[in-house]
Amino acid sequence: MKVHITQRLFITLMLILLCVSVLLINLQPKHVQANTTSPHVYVNASELRVIQDHIRSGDQPWRAANDSLMSEANRALTAGPYRVTSNGGPNGGHDYFTEAPYCGWKRVDGRDPDCRDGEINPQANRQDYNTAIAVGKDVRALGLAYALTDDEHYARRAAYLIRVWALDSSTRMTPKFTNGQSNIELAITMPGLFYGTDLIRNSSAWSSSDQQAFERWSRDFLASGRRWSGTNNFEVWRLVFLASGGAVANDNDTLRYAFDRYKQILPEHIGSRGEMVKELGRTKSLMYSLYALNAFTQVAEIAHHNGTNLYDYSRNGRNLKLALDYHAPYAIDPSRWQRQQIAPIEEKDIAHYEVAYAYFRDSDYKRVIDDWGRPLYEQRTMGPVTLTHAAGNGNPAPPPAPTAAPSQLEVTDLMGLTRDGTVSGAVRVEAAITGQADRVVFAIRGAQNADHTEQQAPYVLFGDNYRWDTNRYPDGDYEVRATAYRSNQTATRTERVTVDNNSRSGQPQTIKLDAADPDAQQGAKYRDCPGSESGRCLGWIAPNEWVEWRDVQFTGGTYQIGLRAAPWKSDSNATFAVLVDGQEVTRITADAPVGNFSTPTRSGSITAGRHTIRLVAKTGHSVDVNYLQFEKR
Repeated sequence: MKVHITQRLFITLMLILLCVSVLLINLQPKHVQANTTSPHVYVNASELRVIQDHIRSGDQPWRAANDSLMSEANRALTAGPYRVTSNGGPNGGHDYFTEAPYCGWKRVDGRDPDCRDGEINPQANRQDYNTAIAVGKDVRALGLAYALTDDEHYARRAAYLIRVWALDSSTRMTPKFTNGQSNIELAITMPGLFYGTDLIRNSSAWSSSDQQAFERWSRDFLASGRRWSGTNNFEVWRLVFLASGGAVANDNDTLRYAFDRYKQILPEHIGSRGEMVKELGRTKSLMYSLYALNAFTQVAEIAHHNGTNLYDYSRNGRNLKLALDYHAPYAIDPSRWQRQQIAPIEEKDIAHYEVAYAYFRDSDYKRVIDDWGRPLYEQRTMGPVTLTHAAGNGNPAPPPAPTAAPSQLEVTDLMGLTRDGTVSGAVRVEAAITGQADRVVFAIRGAQNADHTEQQAPYVLFGDNYRWDTNRYPDGDYEVRATAYRSNQTATRTERVTVDNNSRSGQPQTIKLDAADPDAQQGAKYRDCPGSESGRCLGWIAPNEWVEWRDVQFTGGTYQIGLRAAPWKSDSNATFAVLVDGQEVTRITADAPVGNFSTPTRSGSITAGRHTIRLVAKTGHSVDVNYLQFEKR
């Protein structure tokens, strides 16, 4: 009887321990399971089999493209290894470091800028960047050669290069973005490394412990990539980095983030005609437009291999195909481009049309491809795109979309405003429209009135690149109305809001004027603010160049006038004059430590009313300006 009770007690205890163990296991953090359908960055296993069939049959253009790949892969068998530690730099050389390519030029005279947009300074330290290009290119070539031949020689060399760059403690690169320049450089070089790693995943040369260690390195790297954002092509290439890295690291959360972010930024980058609106002011505006479009196409292709369709995603009539269609004629004949382009475009700038043609099968894209000639090579990340994508990824030509009856016209929202809410500063107001509108007319009614008409989506008050600067309107109650028109239909939405910028009598007033959003300018150029500073900065400014903001409302009195700026040369000595209606009020010198933003202030008196504010560079060089601020105490 005692034995029987003991046995029952033992069984009961074992069951309790088992339940507790199951509970503890379920409480552990969940990790994404290894993807069983690898590779899945830019190509998958079934696509590789189709490519192999074409190569075995001697079909063109695959044969020529494969010959080129194998030559590149055979060279890579003895190339490298590559390491950031050979360049010295921070953290014992493990941190990535390069100098900005467009800056550091020797000044010829007092008006010559230290930075030249689009012109690479041969004296800049670019070693880590060139090394990152090389490791991404060689690992990609070796990975593709292994995937198409099953020859382990290629996989072993690729695995060795990956370990030296990312895993070995004595040579590994710290998996983080180290400064503003690393943001774009690592975003366009590391996807090649991710791509090649994905292609050798099933090789005996790449063990499960290698894969686990690489996933840990990649996840740290991806976390760093999610801590910064850009305003122009930097942001789209960041998504290429996150999507390719998320795929190879089996990080579904990062993939979702990248694909959701793509949807969010697409209408901000692609204009109503398909132009890349954030690249048009560059000295190489066509090249940078195609560069950004390349990145959008690559994110869509990675999403295509990971169960998400971004190729056909559209918002307010803007989508990837609209941008591809717009730029195709200029890719064939760049002389038609009417904006500044100081150098010829290159094959790497148009090779993504091979990828786009694989999905859309658009004859205009084929004309781009034929004009440049196959095989095409996308130098930055994807490599031999004719080899990998000329087969069309198995996609038939998409059927024509059915013609749908026009939906009922409706203004569903005035995004940026809340009914009976309070607004201050600069507010982006966009009318969300259901149905097709011919135009949308905005009206602001209150202590100050304004009207604006938008002919094409997105329908944004004052235009796609502008905001309603409530600093320039007296405080009080306003009615904002958007009326959409189509043939004999109209639809209206009205929001009532209160403008409150603390400018009522006896209260403080703060006015912030963004340097990158003036009403007029002379000679000013812009770039993403460096380091952790957010927004767009005025850079490369020479003496006597200026920016101006008009119709700025002041309540009057004495203001602390602050200039948010950072010098990036020890001899910068950059001083700016602040003019109100043409009369100088004060001067401010950007005197922070090199590379650091600060907001030095000076006092100045300004009368009540509306004024024109001008910021004029008087002396010095090599400074980034973020904004000018007036604060009344």
